Amino acid sequence: MVDYYINFDRGSDLKGITKILDTIKKIEENDELVITMDNSDAFKSGFIRETLENKGFEILPKGDHMGEKYKLIVHKKKGD
Repeated sequence: MVDYYINFDRGSDLKGITKILDTIKKIEENDELVITMDNSDAFKSGFIRETLENKGFEILPKGDHMGEKYKLIVHKKKGD
């Protein structure tokens, strides 16, 4: 099992999406990808979530206790 982490910073939309697409090519069934972004940028997660779902991934959105960060916990769907 491998864990991958991507910090989706402000102003790095294209670079961040490219990094996500490159990373998911490496993900196996038991691996995990954690995408972190500022809570104020959570609106961007819709496009990211849709892209990942279309590529066979399950996504669990999660906020932190301080309300500052928003995470997408990503796993490859079983059997895909």
